[in-house]
Amino acid sequence: MSKTIAEVYEEVMKSAELQKEFLAAEKNGSIAAFAAAHGCEATVEEVQAFLKAKLSEDKELSLDELDQVAGGKDENSRPDLPEEIIITNPDEP
Repeated sequence: MSKTIAEVYEEVMKSAELQKEFLAAEKNGSIAAFAAAHGCEATVEEVQAFLKAKLSEDKELSLDELDQVAGGKDENSRPDLPEEIIITNPDEP
């Protein structure tokens, strides 16, 4: 049974040694051979398309991350500061 690109990707992400092998294969232009050696019959184009999709997927923020950015506040970032800070102009009486 052949592995999917996603299965090989998960294996690579869990192993520093496989990451080094993958990077070497990428530099040598032998990504398809790397995939085949790890039980996945995929073309270079298929692997590249998977990685491109994975990269764009990883750039999306979770709903919690969006809430923190949209609210401009992370509850754990500065717990020592009060909720409200009154800013005064020292030049005004």
